[in-house]
Amino acid sequence: MASVVLSGWRTTQVTLGYSTEFGVARMLVCDYQNAWTFLPPSSSSDVIELRGELLTAGYLQPTDPSYFDVATQPVVVFSHKLRLTPASVA
Repeated sequence: MASVVLSGWRTTQVTLGYSTEFGVARMLVCDYQNAWTFLPPSSSSDVIELRGELLTAGYLQPTDPSYFDVATQPVVVFSHKLRLTPASVA
């Protein structure tokens, strides 16, 4: 039976940009949680590769009007399939 490796973290991203008020930057704060799962490479394959999945969940900030409706639930979830192989060397 293949074992699964699980890794993850939670982070806050702050993005600064232009605003409509002179001298004041527009600030967008978002909380994200990332989780990776990886399966070990197949022993019957000549090519070394890892397969896995990346899940990213986005959460609202307490300053958002909808925060208390969904406080601990993600408002967006992205899922990506991963296939990692060594880069070819020329």
